[in-house]
Amino acid sequence: MSREIQKSYKASMNQLSFGTYEKEHMVRAIMHEEKENEGGFHKMYNMRKVAAATAACVVLVGGSVFAAGKIANITGSNRMGTNTTDYSKVESYEKRADLNLADVEKFTNGYQFSKMNLEDMKSEDKDGNVVKEYSAIKMTYEKKGQEEVTLTAIPSYAEEKEEKTATKEIKKDGVVLSYNEDQMLYLPDGEKPTQKQAKREKTEEHFYISYGGDKEEIQTIKSVTFSMDGTSYELEGVNVALSAQEMIGMAEEIIENR
Repeated sequence: MSREIQKSYKASMNQLSFGTYEKEHMVRAIMHEEKENEGGFHKMYNMRKVAAATAACVVLVGGSVFAAGKIANITGSNRMGTNTTDYSKVESYEKRADLNLADVEKFTNGYQFSKMNLEDMKSEDKDGNVVKEYSAIKMTYEKKGQEEVTLTAIPSYAEEKEEKTATKEIKKDGVVLSYNEDQMLYLPDGEKPTQKQAKREKTEEHFYISYGGDKEEIQTIKSVTFSMDGTSYELEGVNVALSAQEMIGMAEEIIENR
């Protein structure tokens, strides 16, 4: 992604008061889409990851980015009045979102529920026609002294399949769990990546470069995705001190609680 485009996205997100986590999430997803489309061969990326981080914001990257699929853009909004720290509302939120949700209030590794909200999602084709409308449930888990972990659930029919190869993949009770560990390199405006960094971005599916940061730094994003009983899940953390097995273990606890 060009520095000008990244700068424009970040400026827009700042105006909408996005948190650091959401900014990282959105830019990484958009950049992955552009990387997948280099060389003129277009692939559809899982733009749910972009939309799930937004609050009443349309994410649209030029028509050429999405030329291969029906979906041209996705809008996502945090449903007003649904932000809550009350875990007992999970069942009612399931009904409101029309989701069959397997969830955990407290994981064995100490992460526990802190808050959740509903998100209204809508995907459209290039002519503005609605392709899909659905709801998502986003739950946040916290542990003292650790970075937060989020769990996002959407109906499986709304999921856009990722094209990149998972870092690790296993099966649990017939459910396929895909673990990914991505790195995002942030560079200040005016600073160019080294030859090695530029090569990594072109050759590695799990490495991205973002321009416009305050300083050079690397963020590590770990996630586990899986689908069961008509619902698709993504468990994700930025700079979390959790190993691949620990992240997968959390996902397995969700499956065991189905």
